Amino acid sequence: MSASPSAVPDSALHKLCNKNIICNNFRPFNTVGALQRAKKSVERHYAVVGVLEDLNSTLTVLENYIPLFFRGATQVYWGM
Repeated sequence: MSASPSAVPDSALHKLCNKNIICNNFRPFNTVGALQRAKKSVERHYAVVGVLEDLNSTLTVLENYIPLFFRGATQVYWGM
């Protein structure tokens, strides 16, 4: 993730940082330290992180990463 802290919404950093209690010391959440903690938390606790703005790519990743559950998800989504 190469985004600057100001480019990441405070609410997103708060949610991603919240896995680590030490991260709560970084207030406001748009600091370099909070961003680094959030990135480490994502790497440690999440296999896939997607965004609604690029849902097609997110579904494609999920289809390939966990095909047992997500096979055909893109077709189902676009068929709605």
